Amino acid sequence: MIRLVVPGREADVNAAVGQPLDQAAALDVPMIHFLAGRPPAGLSPAAADDLFLANLDRAAARARQAGRTLTLEALNPIDRPGYHVVDVGHALRLIAACGRDNVRLQLDLYNAMLTEDDVIGTIERCRMVLVHVQLAGVPGRHEPDAGELPYRAAIDRLMALGYDGFLGCEYRPRADTSAGLG
Repeated sequence: MIRLVVPGREADVNAAVGQPLDQAAALDVPMIHFLAGRPPAGLSPAAADDLFLANLDRAAARARQAGRTLTLEALNPIDRPGYHVVDVGHALRLIAACGRDNVRLQLDLYNAMLTEDDVIGTIERCRMVLVHVQLAGVPGRHEPDAGELPYRAAIDRLMALGYDGFLGCEYRPRADTSAGLG
């Protein structure tokens, strides 16, 4: 994976964007997950944002030509220490700063439970740019049927808001996959 917040790697990022665009076209999928990565030590958050936005802008232009949307996701700092985008507010600011209509939010409710005060309020706050939602139980990132994540209330709120994007589970089964799907 190419880290998008490393100075001097812009050419690598530009070259690497072609592969997921080709794969998305071959598989006829509408979205590509665009991960920020970890900035190197010493790079200020503002400089990392500027670099990420420059890379994102170029990638979004290419994705637009290919008819694809790029999704940004905030990852919690407990499971992904050092990751650049650690909360939904930061992801939303980057999406707004980019200003491209094919850059949207992928909301992982497991991550949101660890970084946001109110998951339902977070859903409401980001609804206009939300295109993909993932569920997993908190704690442990297991099936969403147990734990602290109010997954039924979250799904109900998404439906009440008219959400028509993707909804999936991204979890580690407590036992095996078949049992988890049950």
